[in-house]
Amino acid sequence: MYYFFKKQKGFVQARLGYWNNNTQGSNWDSNSYNLLLSLLWPISDKLKYNIFLDLTQQPFTHTWYNGATVDNIQGNPLVPQPKRRDQILMFGMQATYELFKGLEAGIHWYFIRDNSNIDLYNYSRHITGGQLAYRY
Repeated sequence: MYYFFKKQKGFVQARLGYWNNNTQGSNWDSNSYNLLLSLLWPISDKLKYNIFLDLTQQPFTHTWYNGATVDNIQGNPLVPQPKRRDQILMFGMQATYELFKGLEAGIHWYFIRDNSNIDLYNYSRHITGGQLAYRY
């Protein structure tokens, strides 16, 4: 769902999603339930600001198989493991500025938190960057 404002140059977005991952290996079979909330705010004719929050619940279908090698330590496939459950939070901000007609420069920062009951997939990270884009 979208709600547009400022002559459709800005919007509020809400999206619910469902994905089913049916993969070759059983470690990655899962369902994902997702909620996205986003705001695009045109501060001026040339400057736009975007902020979003993306929340995902991802329960995996099968018992997690720890047979992979991580940091040269072999997993033990005989030790019972739980079904993997991930809760993923993504939060991000970006700003874009139109330098010339069609040419935009942007900067962004994203924070990702994967809260998993399997230590290998339990992590946080920050992503920063910039871009130069031409839209015709």
